[in-house]
Formats: sequence, structure tokens, C-alpha cells
Amino acid sequence: MKMMPVTTFRFRSWLAVLLTLFGLQALAQTSGQRAASRGAPVQTAPNMITTTTYPSGAETRILTLWSQEIQPLSGLDLLNYFSSHPGRTSFPNTAFMVVDSSAKSPSTGRIVWITYVFRDKQIRPQQNWSADFAHPPSADRAYVVLSKSTGWDVTLAVYSTALNQEIATFPIALDPQAYSRWPPSSEPLSQMNTTLIDKEVSGISRINVVAQRDYLLIFAEREHQQVLPASFRFDVNTKQWSELTFQPKEPVSEPRGGKKQ
Repeated sequence: MKMMPVTTFRFRSWLAVLLTLFGLQALAQTSGQRAASRGAPVQTAPNMITTTTYPSGAETRILTLWSQEIQPLSGLDLLNYFSSHPGRTSFPNTAFMVVDSSAKSPSTGRIVWITYVFRDKQIRPQQNWSADFAHPPSADRAYVVLSKSTGWDVTLAVYSTALNQEIATFPIALDPQAYSRWPPSSEPLSQMNTTLIDKEVSGISRINVVAQRDYLLIFAEREHQQVLPASFRFDVNTKQWSELTFQPKEPVSEPRGGKKQ
């Protein structure tokens, strides 16, 4: 049997040791990075949905509706969340908020309304969320409407918020590990579940809210453009919902014998 030179054997042995050390070091760095990321979760930038201005004395103020993603919980942290919230089946992954700001610094301000939802991104048909708000003229409050649609099934929720309050400051870091210190979630004034029956299975892709004196008009665009939009009316005093229907105009047919002179 041919003997391996001692120098070659030692070189290969040291090479194996070095590779092992480098591998352990890389593994330790990866584990440290994961632990660091768990300790300081990545914060996503808020997404502006819509904005409007309103006068407040001699100053012009800005109201902005934002959405912001929330990092998920997993493992024991998620189990602890469910144990402290027995009525829930999911951890919220999206926050909607209305921020009151000075026109001079629209990127900072007071959060006057906030709520947290779970946007299911795996369900089929796809789940679509849409939000809009309305500020009635000369009013000290705003109304926010959230729409969730999964195929034909639609849920609309109306919220009311006073503009002179401050729930928290904006921007806000919603650390999932510190959910107990989040600002309290707003509760809806009213919620309606309905099913939109059409020839095509088409949910709501976008809503537009208009505030009148005593009611809100909610105009809903559909996922499929060939499907007629849906419209709803909400009475802010009686909390009653109604679905509005619009019949397309029929083309005017000319009388027999030609046009009238």
C-alpha cells in the first residue's frame, strides 16, 4: 500500500480544520443576523392612499390616509398572542391610519385614527382591500370606509374620528414584538356584509367616499371593467345601509317612417 506523505496529510488536515472554522463562523454570523433582525424588525415605509386639505383657523391642514405593513409573528410569540387574544385567528399584518399634519410638514403629524387588519394574501379568490375617507365641510371629524372583498363577498365598515385628538405621533414604528404598546384599534360605527351577484365573479377594486350632510355615498369600482360599479349609501344618524342601483339608459329608437321634422 502506498503511504501518503506526512506533509500532505498535515496540509489536508489543517485545510479541513480551517474550512470547518470558516463554516462555523459563517453559521454564527447568519444566526447573529437573524437574531438581530428579530430584535429590531425591519420597518416598511407607509403607503399614501389619499389626501385632502382643510382650513383650521388661519392655517391650512392636511389629512392623509396611509396604510403600513406590519412584520409577522411566528413560533412562541404567535402562540402567546393567540393566548392573550382568544377570539382571534390571525395576527394583523396591515395598519390603516389617518394623519393630521401641517401643510408645511406633511410627512409628520398626529394620528387621529388607526385600525389593524389581516390581509390574507394566500386565499383564492384573491382578497382585495380598499380604503377612502371623507371630511364633511365645516366638520370637526372625518369618516373612514374600509372595503374587503373576496370574489362576490364584500364587507364594508364605516369609522368616525375626531380631528382634534391625538392617538399617536406619525410616523410610527409598529414593532410586532411590542403589540401590547400599539395605539388602540378604532371600532367601526357600522359594518355591512353583502354579496354582489353579477354575470362575472368580480369584487371591489377601489372605493370613493363622498360625504353629504347626513349620509355617505360609497362608489365602488369592480375588478372587471365590464361589470357595472356598485354604489352604497350609509346614513350616519340611523346607521342604515342601502345599495343603490342604476339602470343603464336604453338607446332612443327612431319612430317608423323616419325622423320627425
